[in-house]
Amino acid sequence: MYTGIKLLTFVALTVSAAEFTTATSVDVLIIGAGISGLGAARTLLTSKPTLNVLVLEASQRAGGRIYTVTSKGGLPIELGASWIHGASASNPITQLAKQFGLKTAISSDDQFFLTNGTGKEVTYKAVNTVYRAFYKWMENKLTNKDRRSVRTMLDEYLKAKKLSSYDQSLLKAGVNSNIVQEYASGLATLSAAYFDQDGGFDGDDVMFSNGTIGLINGLLPGTQVRYGQQVSAIDYSSTTQVKVTTIRGDVFTASYVISTLPLGVMQRNTVKWTPALDAAKVQAMYMLNFGTLDRITLVFNTNWWDSEKEDCWVNRLTADNEKNLFTEFYSLTNILNRNALVAFVAGDLAAPFEAMSNTSILSGALAALSSMFPSITVPQPTEYFISRWAQNPFSYGAYSSIRPNATSGSVYDTLGVPSSNKRLMFAGEATQKAYPSTLHGAYNSGVREAKRILQVLGGKH
Repeated sequence: MYTGIKLLTFVALTVSAAEFTTATSVDVLIIGAGISGLGAARTLLTSKPTLNVLVLEASQRAGGRIYTVTSKGGLPIELGASWIHGASASNPITQLAKQFGLKTAISSDDQFFLTNGTGKEVTYKAVNTVYRAFYKWMENKLTNKDRRSVRTMLDEYLKAKKLSSYDQSLLKAGVNSNIVQEYASGLATLSAAYFDQDGGFDGDDVMFSNGTIGLINGLLPGTQVRYGQQVSAIDYSSTTQVKVTTIRGDVFTASYVISTLPLGVMQRNTVKWTPALDAAKVQAMYMLNFGTLDRITLVFNTNWWDSEKEDCWVNRLTADNEKNLFTEFYSLTNILNRNALVAFVAGDLAAPFEAMSNTSILSGALAALSSMFPSITVPQPTEYFISRWAQNPFSYGAYSSIRPNATSGSVYDTLGVPSSNKRLMFAGEATQKAYPSTLHGAYNSGVREAKRILQVLGGKH
């Protein structure tokens, strides 16, 4: 049996990245070979093929928080980004998927809630009715620039409404599904006023049948990438160039640098900035969470859980969903054409999840499934896969959300403001308020900064 993957250990994926040059002085240096960095590189080189563009990647693989591994049975298993949210024709990730010939499948929004211990089914309508009542109440109570957390609002609501214990369980299940799992944050550190300020695209949510890594494989050809180059210092004090130093002692210079360092890395202060980042950017940095969404994916020989639940979310309804690790499962059967379930663990529960051994995580997930399907003997999986994103030294988490001390979603945009000398740019999912925490937001931000450079250089964009 495959005993899971700990994200402190990286394995290079088979990708067609070229390492053409040993040059240390280039036109544009991009920090990070995730979808933001590779999107920026592709935009630059498409417009100006003669540009000398180099990407530095800290790990030994491309993709960043896109991380697809292959099971022994040949299944693409996602440990990171999985969805195109709103797969309309105008979504840039939809456009890339089409261009690269990537197969996708619609991810169902159907949800089942199964009562812990009995397996009694509770309808999504019942849960959503209670949740929507809270959400509307919270909307009406919030004031302009309100700094209360979702936790505070939920506590106030429960105190004011005096719900039955059953309705409280429905409400907490709805909050867990719609807020904690969606924004990868604990309720106490999530702004009630702005947590859902982001926009989106129309259309279904879809997943990649052959792995999200197909996006990276499509973007890589023609791009120079140096792996194992973790940045330790960025000096942008010059008006003509930026100097970047890595922990290996290598020094690179470039006319322009695009940093796609994840917010989690920025918040850890592992990079020395010269001059120091301006106060507005630092303040914005700490008005955002960098939350964690982990998972365990279980592969089985059979779809033992129910043929009617082949493409849906299966939720565990407990007395208090906030204190139970395994409450949300998604069936991947129709996505992968094989029998697989993935359990997501988010927010405050990610830390205890990551502290557990692989076997303890597996036992906990199977015990949760047994409590949801008490009439079935839950089999052992043939393989299982575990993510631990908070332990990843190249991200320290999964994606961003807004803290209660933020006064608007504009803190995202502040992180995307270039240096005053316009030599150092910033990209990544947390650098724009329209689409944070999404593939399309991350990709768009890289394209945005590439276009900023091209505008100065006079390239087509």
